[in-house]
Formats: sequence, structure tokens, C-alpha cells
Amino acid sequence: MTQQRKTNLSILACLLSLALVFGVGGMTACSGNAMYTLTDFGVFDTYITCKLVWESRAEAEEILAEMRDLVRGLHMDFNIYLPSTEGNNLKTINDHAGEGIPVAVSQDVISLLQLGREVYDLSEGRVNIAMGRVLSIWYHNRQDGEHVPSPEMLQEAAQHANIQHMVIDEANATVTLTDPLMSLDVGAIAKGYVCQKLLDYAKSRGVTNLLVDFGGQVMALGCGPDGQPWQVGVRDPHTGGVYQTLSVSDSVVVTSGVDQRNYTVDGVTYHHIISPDTLMPANDYASVTVVLPLSYVAISDGLSTALFLMDKATGEAKLAEITPEGQGIWINP
Repeated sequence: MTQQRKTNLSILACLLSLALVFGVGGMTACSGNAMYTLTDFGVFDTYITCKLVWESRAEAEEILAEMRDLVRGLHMDFNIYLPSTEGNNLKTINDHAGEGIPVAVSQDVISLLQLGREVYDLSEGRVNIAMGRVLSIWYHNRQDGEHVPSPEMLQEAAQHANIQHMVIDEANATVTLTDPLMSLDVGAIAKGYVCQKLLDYAKSRGVTNLLVDFGGQVMALGCGPDGQPWQVGVRDPHTGGVYQTLSVSDSVVVTSGVDQRNYTVDGVTYHHIISPDTLMPANDYASVTVVLPLSYVAISDGLSTALFLMDKATGEAKLAEITPEGQGIWINP
């Protein structure tokens, strides 16, 4: 997506969500409350829908509006394409790579990059936020829609993906990239971090029943408007329909798949989940879904990507190592 198209999407998002869209259900078994829904478009190049079960419409509007503002703020903090009007963001860090200038950023940026290191370790290097230069090559080729990057170009870019060249000064809230050709891309971990922030905020307001659908990453707190567990559909990457319906409560459901961001050249389809070993799209599965307790929401986004990049036996062992309560669904090509 070009910068101009991203700007247009941002404008569209503002127009579409100037007014909150509320779907108000009847009285429910969840403490006799109604359900209110907010959908916001264009954030993180996707959408977010929040469904809140609450007793007061006025308070529901306030809570959902603050959730919307929280997501929009993080969207600009974590943007690698557009500068933020509120201060430095990830684009600023990338723009100053190799200059030896520590870039002062928000605490959320610091925390997100620390999460990136955590996910790098638990994925044994398969999910690497320092692979921005490689991912950018694939991104621009997807937008072009006609070419596949050359192995030589990808190999050269991969020489600048050492996460140790990302220096975080937590005390001063600064980040320095010591490699001038290095670039950060947090697409594999950002939604998990945002969902954690939304969960923290919701709990601070006393929310006990909430569903967040963040571009396919679903966070389910408590129960639905009927007093029963939330019903979450796992997408079938082959048909676009529902592969399986899950009943979940206090859980996060995340899918990494090949069917959302891809393009076809000479009859071959290339998607956006890139193996750090081959620097090509990984094709062992059509999708991998993980179901985790809410305590793992921050790493859930990165974990689903990590499992997509592992063979199934390794992925099952990794999931069991992280939590015995985790479940996985692997769909073959």
C-alpha cells in the first residue's frame, strides 16, 4: 500500500467513525445488561470491533470511545509509513537508523519493542521485528503485483536484520538502530500488544464481558450477551467460510494464514508470512490458529506467526511449553 493510499485510509477511518455505531441488544443473563458495539476502520491497515456488555448506554459510549482513542494513538505510535503528529514513532526510529542518535519515544513503543525481543526468543528467532527491510521488499512487490523479489535482493536485506542492533535505553525511553540499513516492522506482534492494552483498560473500568475482534485476532473476556461463552469462528482459508466455531471465555483466538495478504505471479501465490530461513513465504500450512488464556494475549499474535513458521511437532511442543491450556488448529495447504 502506498503512503498516499494509507493517508486516504486514515481519512476514511476518521469519517466512518466520527459517530459510534451501537448495536443495542436486549436484557441478558450477563447481569441483565445490554450489548453495545463499536467498529473502527483503517487502524493498523485493518479494522477493530469491540462488543461491550454493560448496564448504562452513556458509560458504554464513554468506555468504547476511550478504547477507540487508545487504538488510534497506538496506531500512530507504531506506524512505520507515516510520521506521528504527536511525537516520534517507529517511522522516526527507522528514519534515523545508523545515525547514532537515540530517538525518544513513548513508553508504549519501548514496551512493544521489548515484547518483540521476548517473541524473538520464544520463537527461536523465527519472528524477528528487525526483518523490516526484508518485509518491506515483499510489501512493495505485493503492491506492485507483478514481480517476485530476487534472491540476491532478499539475501542482501537479510544481512541487516540483527535484532542486537536495536538498542533500547529504558531509563531514558530512547531507541537507537546502530545498523544504517536496518528497519523495524512490528506487524507480527502489534495486535497482541494493543489487545493487552485494551484488556488492561477494560479491567480498570470494571468491564467483565467484552469481545474484541482486531482484524481476525479475537479477545474474549467473560460471556456474551446471552450469558453464554462467546462464539468465535475460525476462518477457512480455502473457502473464506467458517472452518470451525469455538465457544470461548477469557481467551484469545489468533489466526495466521495465507489468504488475506497475498498476490499471484505466473500462477504462483505469494503471501505475507516470510520465513527467516528461506526469505520466502512459508507454505507448510494454509493457516495456524492458537487459542490461549487471556494472560497470554500480549504474545498471542507473535505466537501464531511462530507456529506457522515451525513444523507441526515443534509447534505443538512450543505451545505445550508455553501453557498446557493452549490449543492449536493447523489447516493444511
